[in-house]
Amino acid sequence: MEYDNSLDKNGNSIKINLSSRTADVFHQSCGQVYEACTRITGDTENIFKKIEHIKVEYATKDIFTDEELTLIKENANSFNYVFYVIGISIGLRCGDICTLKWVECDLGKRII
Repeated sequence: MEYDNSLDKNGNSIKINLSSRTADVFHQSCGQVYEACTRITGDTENIFKKIEHIKVEYATKDIFTDEELTLIKENANSFNYVFYVIGISIGLRCGDICTLKWVECDLGKRII
């Protein structure tokens, strides 16, 4: 979904793309904040309750073929190769790899 509600550094409107799930969570969060504000201000109407929730559309993703994994491995630079090895070895996603903490790793035992 495309939204026209972000501003660049010059204050110009820019379009951002959000998944339907992210957009729905954003909508719900705005409604909750507005609800809290209505309790403070004494307003009786939450305008976000009038806005229909966004239908969440889930996409399926195909796994990489052996040929695609080989292509990724052969073309990865030294930085990306670490992500490839960890991801292919234990099934972590890039986001999970990026948030690993040293306390979650035991290099001596070769455990993550």
